[in-house]
Amino acid sequence: MGLMDHPNKAFIKRISSNDATISDGNMFMASVVPLRLKSDVSLHWKNPRPSSVHYCRPIMFQFAKESAELIRTTVKDIEEQISKIKLQECKLEKENILNVATSST
Repeated sequence: MGLMDHPNKAFIKRISSNDATISDGNMFMASVVPLRLKSDVSLHWKNPRPSSVHYCRPIMFQFAKESAELIRTTVKDIEEQISKIKLQECKLEKENILNVATSST
């Protein structure tokens, strides 16, 4: 059964607008995919299939036509946010230290 054939269509929100940019054909999404988790001394985890959507997390949806300028701007914004992430050490027990990522914003 497809989405439009579902008996309970109440959860489907329709967008009615004369603006040509507001359509599913102009939906732009940015997502992140973790590639590996490592420390200074070892590799703890490596994504076995980076092209898979299993670990893919969308971080932004926008009604906009995809363009080179939009991609450059989005990449720049995401890289700025990543650069603001700081690690803080949290002592859990006697010698166990957990590094936690925190954002300055």
